[in-house]
Amino acid sequence: MTAQSPATAEEKLFKHLQDEFERRDNARLQLLSLIAHDLSTPASTVRGYLEMLEHGLAGDVTPKQKKLLKAGLRGMDRLQRMILDMDIFAKLEARRLSLQPESVRLHEVVYDSVTMLYENIQNGQIGLQMRVSEELPAVTADPLRLGQIFTNLISNAIKYSPEGGQIVVHAQDAGKVVQVSVADTGIGIDLDTQRQLFTPFFRADNSAVQSKAGTGVGLVIVKMLVEMHGGEIWVESEPGVGTTMFFTMPIAE
Repeated sequence: MTAQSPATAEEKLFKHLQDEFERRDNARLQLLSLIAHDLSTPASTVRGYLEMLEHGLAGDVTPKQKKLLKAGLRGMDRLQRMILDMDIFAKLEARRLSLQPESVRLHEVVYDSVTMLYENIQNGQIGLQMRVSEELPAVTADPLRLGQIFTNLISNAIKYSPEGGQIVVHAQDAGKVVQVSVADTGIGIDLDTQRQLFTPFFRADNSAVQSKAGTGVGLVIVKMLVEMHGGEIWVESEPGVGTTMFFTMPIAE
C-alpha cells in the first residue's frame, strides 16, 4: 500500500471543508426562507384585522383609536417588507429566483413605487420629486423586480432622511442604458461604511442607523437584482449632507 501524498491529503481536507461550508450555507438559507414563509401568514392576518378595525367593521372607532391603528398598520408595513426582503435574499443566494424580462416604461414603475410608499413620505414630512420623463426609452427588465429595486432604495432614503428632507428620483438616457439615481438629504455615509454597504446583514455602527429597524439585506438585494439585469450600481455620499444611489438598466432593443 502506497502512502498518500501530502498534496492529496490537503486536497481532500479542502474538499471536505468546502462541502461542509456549502452544507451549512444551504441550511442557513433554508432556515431564512422557512422563517420568512412562516411569518408571512400571521403578519397578513394581523394586518387584515387591523384594517377591519380601522374601517369600523367591529364597531365605531374614535379618532384616538384610528391614530393608533394607523401606527399599527405602518408597523405592519415595515414588518412585511422585512419578511419579503428575507425571502427574496434567500432565493437570490440559493439561485432560485429568475427574471421575467420585458419592455418596461420606467416612469410607470417609479410612479407605482412612490404611490405604495406615499403614506411613509407624508408621515415623515419629506418632499419627493420624480424627474423621470415619459419620453425616456423603455428598458428591458422584470417589472416586479425593478419595482422592488425602487421600493428598497426609496424606502432607505425615507428611513434615513430627517423631517423636512428631500428625495429626488431622476433618470436619464445614457446611451445603451438608462441611468437612475435616488438622492436624499439624509444622514449620509462615510467612506468606510460605503465599502461595506452591499455586505449581507451589515448595518453601520451609527446610532442613527441602529435606531431604525432593518434586516441588513435591502441594499444587497438591490445590487443582486440590478446585476441580474445586466446593470451596475454605485453610491456617492457625504456624512451630514446626503446620499445618492445610482444604477443602470439596459435600454430595450
